Amino acid sequence: MDTSLDEELRISVVIPAFNALPYLKETIASLEAQQGGVRFFEVIVVDDGSSDGTDDYLRAYQGPLRLISVILSSNRGRSAARNAGIAKASAKLLLLMDADMRVAPDFVAGHLSAHTDSNVVVVGQVRFDHSSRIGGYSKYWERRGAQRNSRLGTINPRYFLSGASSLPTDLARKIGGFDEIINYGEDIDFGLRLAQAAAKMVYNPNLTSIHLHQRELSDVLGVLYNFGVDTLPILIKKHPRLRDELRVSLSERTGIAGMVIRAAMSNIIHHPMLILGKWLDHWGIASPIFTYLIFRAYISGWRRSV
Repeated sequence: MDTSLDEELRISVVIPAFNALPYLKETIASLEAQQGGVRFFEVIVVDDGSSDGTDDYLRAYQGPLRLISVILSSNRGRSAARNAGIAKASAKLLLLMDADMRVAPDFVAGHLSAHTDSNVVVVGQVRFDHSSRIGGYSKYWERRGAQRNSRLGTINPRYFLSGASSLPTDLARKIGGFDEIINYGEDIDFGLRLAQAAAKMVYNPNLTSIHLHQRELSDVLGVLYNFGVDTLPILIKKHPRLRDELRVSLSERTGIAGMVIRAAMSNIIHHPMLILGKWLDHWGIASPIFTYLIFRAYISGWRRSV
């Protein structure tokens, strides 16, 4: 670890890691290759109770980065891990990444130069690794949220991405960091609370990171179901606008509209759509069918919770 301070520290990169060591090594390698050198930023990796040797790797690191390791004795979740990293940050700007990302050589400097005033939050573009087989769901996801845009501009704050965004350190601390009760969907809550603090959310498609890990569609839908059960009630209580923005209100309709929605959510419709969705995912075909499957997954969880 290089701890020399012969250049001003301008940005702190915070990376939570849980059992992602092979990917983390690629992430670290891409940060080591940043244009302009590596002395203007620090990298804080929070090992969130991993059992794959991440702690040994961090302790033994002798590369060029200013690498600070935070070792948590047990798995506390992404929100707590990010907060532990934010607490260690020394620079005025934070760059939040995931432990399974590869970034271009101008990535860190690009985020740094994108901050022109103190209330800007910059959200970059996330793509999957197209050098290997990429599933249809992954292709679909690349076009969702802020990533539907092809130009730089302001975005809905619920499109904040904790794995590809930068913001003033003081701003993250001012709003209390990530809500540690929430471990899936924490980005939505964090983005909305940033907006409440008068932050301006800007999407910059030129700041691209490559997601190295792809989930199977069945895993994604399982996570979304649990999101509906555990997290969505918390989010809606904290941010009532999400009832409409996430279309939860559709599931609460009565009359003919309600009957149609309940029919669409039934197993008779869902099972063939799920089979088709898995086929599309296998063959790498993006489709609106994933919109239905996503909605059905988290709404089913929501209906169980209420």
